[in-house]
Amino acid sequence: MADVLDYLRWRGDVTLAERPFNIVDNLVISALAYLDLDGIVPGPGAGSISIRQAAVRATTHEHRGTDRRLDIVPATLLDDVARTARFADALLSDYRDDSDESLGMQFSALTIQLDDDTTYVTFRGTDNTIMGWREDFAMSFQVMPAQVEAASYLRAVAERTTTPLRVGGHSKGGNLAVYSAMLLPPEHQARLLDVHSNDGPGLSTDLIDRAGLNRISDRITKVVPEWALIGALFENDPPTHVVASDARGLLQHDIMSWQVERASLKEVAEISRRAGVLNGAIDEWLRDATVDDRRDFTNALFGALGAGGARLTTEIAHVDYGSVESVLVALMRSRPQTRRPVALALRVAARTLASADYRAIGRDNRTLRGVGSLALGIFFMALPSLAVQIVGATGVFILAVWGTVRVSRYVARFRTVHNLDWRFITAQALLLGLLLTLIPRLDVLVVPTNLLLGIAFLAHAWGSSRRAFRRWDERPRRRLQGILHLMSGVLATALGIFALTTAGHVQPAFVLQAGVYLSVVGTTEVLVSMRVDILPP
Repeated sequence: MADVLDYLRWRGDVTLAERPFNIVDNLVISALAYLDLDGIVPGPGAGSISIRQAAVRATTHEHRGTDRRLDIVPATLLDDVARTARFADALLSDYRDDSDESLGMQFSALTIQLDDDTTYVTFRGTDNTIMGWREDFAMSFQVMPAQVEAASYLRAVAERTTTPLRVGGHSKGGNLAVYSAMLLPPEHQARLLDVHSNDGPGLSTDLIDRAGLNRISDRITKVVPEWALIGALFENDPPTHVVASDARGLLQHDIMSWQVERASLKEVAEISRRAGVLNGAIDEWLRDATVDDRRDFTNALFGALGAGGARLTTEIAHVDYGSVESVLVALMRSRPQTRRPVALALRVAARTLASADYRAIGRDNRTLRGVGSLALGIFFMALPSLAVQIVGATGVFILAVWGTVRVSRYVARFRTVHNLDWRFITAQALLLGLLLTLIPRLDVLVVPTNLLLGIAFLAHAWGSSRRAFRRWDERPRRRLQGILHLMSGVLATALGIFALTTAGHVQPAFVLQAGVYLSVVGTTEVLVSMRVDILPP
């Protein structure tokens, strides 16, 4: 399979005069926006530099490839582009890379004057920082400073140039491209050839300038991967292209994983059904959650993520930062206004599970196990004072029904062979009746249910620990999985021991913690079974 880098090697000798600008060229330029070009490309009003010259200058740049927040595309991408006849003489200018934590803003843009006498303005997408992801969440309830900057930047470029314009970007950059093009004055909008949103989230209906968007809607090209999640947010219209990817699950958001064929995208028929299920659940949450809900949830979530000192998303799972624990503690201790969107999300998840295709889910034991764990976890968190008793009563009822069916079938088949008389049948009926009398006595069920929970947690801890040690001697990526399995095993061990040592009592705090643990484990199982890689590469 071929990707953007293969396209540059195979088609880079074909100039824009020989073959006009195409959709894969758009991917190349959108990927360039992720490079750290500070000190290499001039800023606004400071002139321009060719891609060939920029690559030479970059070879002596002391910070090249060291910015971990931009670990999105290969650091050698500029060299690869500079070696092509198609882009080597294109002029780079007006580079900006601004970050302001007090405003919650990250903004980066680049202008490229192409050999076909057109100007492409590209905006950088979300980087690897927690602040960048917070900005994406906040776009669901307010106009963000990056969007304001993008609109101002594109308008400034349009006012000082006379060439036809293209604008685009990947991820958040695609959103900025559509937003800035929507707000261009009509006389500049008339010069727009294309607006490219490469797996960028759409615009919240509360923030749309309908007239401006209608004037450019026929020139918007939306590309999403088969496992589209980011690019499906706030989108009611189908994408223009669904591109194949050699990555799994959410990692298909990576623009460098998208597959191309000659000068076109390698397309698939439609978005993955499993991605569609998640998209539907997210859309429902966004419809039901108020603007205040979204704001409170975003502030609580990302405030907690940063509380442990993590700055990059790749640091969240690291034990030194404790960010996952911070999120759980912060959400449990947060105000009712903040917990409301969390409860709403749980209800949406429950409705999504109720409408799922269980025949398809049943084909994957891991998915079924994850769904069961998630459902039990939600139940524990919803009813921490009664969950243990209800689980015990349900278990007794299931056991009674199962026993009745088995005994009835046995008696009907072998009554004559074993000379089963009425006394045997009466004894079985009395045993069944005794079992059923336990169901209303919820307090009697606490001890056996807690004992079974304790044994189940310890068994899970043993399995997690074995998986952890099997992965420890493997490559670093698998080693990180091993660390997470080990952490899960430690937590399960603590829960198991607590359940066994307090078997005679109902402990709502313990039930709540067990519910959080089961929900996290269940969600992880479901995501992994759906081939969603949630670990950093």
